[in-house]
Amino acid sequence: MKENKEKKKSGKEEKMDSDVKELVKMRLSTIPKGLSVSIGSWGNFKVEDLIRHVEMEDEIGKSIVEIDMEFLRDLKNGKLYEQIAFDNQT
Repeated sequence: MKENKEKKKSGKEEKMDSDVKELVKMRLSTIPKGLSVSIGSWGNFKVEDLIRHVEMEDEIGKSIVEIDMEFLRDLKNGKLYEQIAFDNQT
């Protein structure tokens, strides 16, 4: 058990939580078909490509999951609303 925690802390390879993976895939499926999403220096991807990367759990897929989970955490903590309110003041 301790080894598992250390593995997560060290950032070594680990399987994605299946519930998180399904949540991200469902959220990605709400993006309109034909729309491309730019993921940093990796380039532009169609929704189907993003979902495939999440399923494969490759580097791009893991980044997509982390980006989406960070967005959801910010939404939960109110950071997103704070930023919107700040942007509307300027």
